[in-house]
Amino acid sequence: MKIKITPSKITKLKKNEVFVFGSNLLGNHAGGAARLAVEQFGAINGQAEGLQGQSYAIPTLNKNMEKISLDVLQYHVNKFANDVEATPKLQFLLTDVGCGIAGFKAEEVAPLFTELYKKNLPNISFPKSFVDLLITEGPVVPGFKGFDKGMNCRGYQYSENAEFFHDQEPSLCNHGFHFCESPLDVFNYYPPEIGREYAHVEAFGAVEKDGDKTATNKLRVKAKLSLGKLFKLHFEVVSDSIKAAVEKIKSSTETTTTAGYKAHANTAGNKAHASVKGRDSIAVSLGIEGLKGLLAAGS
Repeated sequence: MKIKITPSKITKLKKNEVFVFGSNLLGNHAGGAARLAVEQFGAINGQAEGLQGQSYAIPTLNKNMEKISLDVLQYHVNKFANDVEATPKLQFLLTDVGCGIAGFKAEEVAPLFTELYKKNLPNISFPKSFVDLLITEGPVVPGFKGFDKGMNCRGYQYSENAEFFHDQEPSLCNHGFHFCESPLDVFNYYPPEIGREYAHVEAFGAVEKDGDKTATNKLRVKAKLSLGKLFKLHFEVVSDSIKAAVEKIKSSTETTTTAGYKAHANTAGNKAHASVKGRDSIAVSLGIEGLKGLLAAGS
């Protein structure tokens, strides 16, 4: 299921849509999103909580116009969650309640919606600031993805320069967005055919990897890649790997010293050195400037 993101700016609603805003326990809807709710979406002054017209109020301030505690806010969020579940015909557009006039941070409020978020209800959208916090973040993992014509992959529609979110932790071959970290590995799943398309992607959420396939719950699709570019990137990766291996060999300097009865030492690499001390000892060093020989001491 694709996560529904609440539009950042809402000026009108469809008949079944509900504007969800932060209020106060006085029901004084005088500023911010609350004022918009009164002026355009049927909110009622004096009603502090719940459904009113095409809006829904969640208290974030007390009667003294001060922040309520997060425990009390959790109580009101739970009431809202029950109403969302009980009215599946309504589409609730949750805004970043509490993060305006009330002064809460998204990092404080978003976790209060975790249980509602996990239920995957189709009749609610979340503000992007909450979604970014509710889905596990992870390091950026670059990769490559193949598509059928029109950037469609197994019935899911993608597009360039866009981000896609999945509402569960990734699980290979079960759910999540799949891609390959090596350029030509993508051909194992989308071999070149007429109409096939490819793009550079980045995972920036949780990831699960096995073999040549990686799954994530947060995928950023970047620019499309031609077949020629895909091959070029592959050879650049291979070339860089070879260069790194050669440099490692060139710069390796090993020195090994061992002592004791029948001690042995064996090193390899440019400028490698090996020495031993002890009865029946053997030392061998391999490398362009390595000291090759045998040093044995003892009776």
